[in-house]
Amino acid sequence: MKEWLNGASGLYSKLVGYTVSRKMVIKANLYALLFISVIIVAPSLVELVIKALL
Repeated sequence: MKEWLNGASGLYSKLVGYTVSRKMVIKANLYALLFISVIIVAPSLVELVIKALL
């Protein structure tokens, strides 16, 4: 009985973990895209700022 309970709770936590991780993956992908676009855009922004300051 204990084995079965452990199995059931393990399955449940996997399910919960899966849905949570899917949301996290979507968020992580969005953050990665944001990060990449910042990396692409940042150098030109930095140049603009430096030109504006000089």
